[in-house]
Amino acid sequence: EGWREDGGYGRPPDTPAKLARLDPAPPVDMEATRSADGKTVTFSWVNFRQSSFAATVIRRANGETIYRGTGTNHAWRSDAAGTETFNFHSRDQAGQLSRGESYTRFEVTGLVKD
Repeated sequence: EGWREDGGYGRPPDTPAKLARLDPAPPVDMEATRSADGKTVTFSWVNFRQSSFAATVIRRANGETIYRGTGTNHAWRSDAAGTETFNFHSRDQAGQLSRGESYTRFEVTGLVKD
């Protein structure tokens, strides 16, 4: 309906929806930087600290996990030539991964097999 004088653009319901559990959110401020020689990719991020946070997970497009932990950076030595896609996730204490989003996917080109 648009804006109203007695409620603006709307207001939340008096009784909020009850959630059984909150889905894990992905890390933020993610970066993937290829070295000049193409043999290493350096990743950095900020962990999304939900109460159920257990780890940040970085996976290759083939599903291989190359990092799982609570740190905020990782260097991966390339074992492939060409292009590789990496996906960032958060993992909660129950083992659930955050959803893949377009902004959590990084394609790195110019890799050289080390």
